[in-house]
Amino acid sequence: MQVILTATQGQEDFRHENGEISKVRIEAVGLGMRRVRVASLPSEVEDKTLKMALGAFGEVRDIQQEIWPNAYRYRVSKGVRVVSMSLVMWWWQATER
Repeated sequence: MQVILTATQGQEDFRHENGEISKVRIEAVGLGMRRVRVASLPSEVEDKTLKMALGAFGEVRDIQQEIWPNAYRYRVSKGVRVVSMSLVMWWWQATER
């Protein structure tokens, strides 16, 4: 994950099919089991694509949508995905390849 964060500086462009470009922010959070917050990822990007991209660094166990607090009447997605994963390769091992 550190390799991705270092290489992208926590931000990457995503090109839509219609030519529009969105900025995607990438952050790592949590201790122990790693949780990665992926913000501003377009909704048309499927979870399996995200799982495949992060799979090189470990086992992706779960991908969930963050939702607004229960104070709202309906469940509303924030547009942020939280990926829970266990690392099998550290960033310095990936840079040696």
